[in-house]
Amino acid sequence: MYSVNTINTLRGMGGIPNSGATSSAGILYNQGGTGAVNRTVQSKFQETVSILDFGADPTGVVDCVDAFMLGVQSNRTLLVPPGTYYLNTTVPPPFDYFNNTCLLMQNLTNFHVRAEGATFNVGDSVAFCGIFHFNNCTNVSWVGGIFNGNKFGSISSNENTCMALTSVVGFYAANMWIKSGFGGIGAGLVGDWIVDAIFENIRMDDIGIAT
Repeated sequence: MYSVNTINTLRGMGGIPNSGATSSAGILYNQGGTGAVNRTVQSKFQETVSILDFGADPTGVVDCVDAFMLGVQSNRTLLVPPGTYYLNTTVPPPFDYFNNTCLLMQNLTNFHVRAEGATFNVGDSVAFCGIFHFNNCTNVSWVGGIFNGNKFGSISSNENTCMALTSVVGFYAANMWIKSGFGGIGAGLVGDWIVDAIFENIRMDDIGIAT
């Protein structure tokens, strides 16, 4: 049995077993390639964060808005592992002419969400809103996810959108399925002052005016 006292460097992702628990800040990691340097396991793992680190429920039962927003505060790549995430809380928008939103992400740079295999369900009690809203951000992205709204038969003046963008420079969205329950004029996307945006493989079913 190895111990941290005798071997304190992990090489590659295989790792080395140790005889007891210790802080990740006290264990070194080395990628193993030419020129690779030692760093702590803690710094390696903190390159990305998961919403599960902040108590998100991947079973679709408990409201995950607070956990998601705690992850956003890291301003790193945020992983949303496969699962179902219930969103049942909203906050006011940054501008009066937008609806409330579940996930408001503001003043971020080089922030990315990876949600392949994740499903987002808006709670039935939530009024007209957006699932997520990026405001005043630079170089941000959202990849992956199935999005289920909660409104059907909406008239054009009642927008219930999936994503909103305001004052965003450099946005990338891909591999998203905006599945159902979004109505109004801006059912898929609403925005204002968007520069250098790319949208790839965005599927939208059963959404739009009076769906």
